[in-house]
Amino acid sequence: MPAFEDSIQGIISALRESVLTLQAGGGIGVDFSMLRPAGSQAVTSAGVASGRVPFMTLWDAANAVLEQGNLRRGAMMATRRCDHPRT
Repeated sequence: MPAFEDSIQGIISALRESVLTLQAGGGIGVDFSMLRPAGSQAVTSAGVASGRVPFMTLWDAANAVLEQGNLRRGAMMATRRCDHPRT
């Protein structure tokens, strides 16, 4: 999947593309490196960023929903840079 921006709009758009690809029987690879580390300042909401792991869980949950109507789960791969700080 193409890189996406660290914003709710960017994340949801990438999730939508991923779900459509999985629904069509394809596999996906998503690089979560661009997401802020857990505990970082979330500028728009003035809150604290949850980090990349909850978003990986979101992708997994979307794949599990699609699995209910199919015979197999879609193939997914999550990556991040090895120098990415924290979770």
